Amino acid sequence: MKSKLFHRNFSLLIAGQASSLLGNGILDFAMSMYVLEKTGSAAAYAGFLAASMVPAVLFSPLGGILADRGNKRNIMAGLDFPCQSGRAFGGFVYAGEQQPGSNLHASAL
Repeated sequence: MKSKLFHRNFSLLIAGQASSLLGNGILDFAMSMYVLEKTGSAAAYAGFLAASMVPAVLFSPLGGILADRGNKRNIMAGLDFPCQSGRAFGGFVYAGEQQPGSNLHASAL
């Protein structure tokens, strides 16, 4: 019996994870740039960028334990929903701060 590595479901999973990781990286960088623009402080920029890496470092071991013991599909869906909800909330807060005529827009997130 010959099985293909890249069947439809696996390809969709990889594409979803890749787009999620890319979006996370872009968001971390964009928020750091926003902090730099608002404060003008390179220290605040670097601190925010470094702080955005802390959750990944702290929660990766816990995520590995959960992934080994639980249903991976349910874990991914269950953790992606609050993550995206938080980002949507942040986007709405960011959009509410914008002044008319500003060059920054919520669509940039």
